[in-house]
Amino acid sequence: RGLGGPALGSMGEFLEHSRLVEEGEEMPNADTMVNRLLVDHEATIRNLRRDIEAANQAGEAGAADLLTGFLENH
Repeated sequence: RGLGGPALGSMGEFLEHSRLVEEGEEMPNADTMVNRLLVDHEATIRNLRRDIEAANQAGEAGAADLLTGFLENH
């Protein structure tokens, strides 16, 4: 919302806009859980890098900086 877009208000909306795939399995074992977390973090890093580049190309330095902060956490 701070960047001029609408705020998502429900879990359904978040899932519609998510780039990560929700797994349907009830309770995976620990190794599977860790592997899924690794895959999701790697996907998040790739997406953030693309979004940072897009923000820079659009002249949105503030958005790029915000996304760079998120990238540093992954």
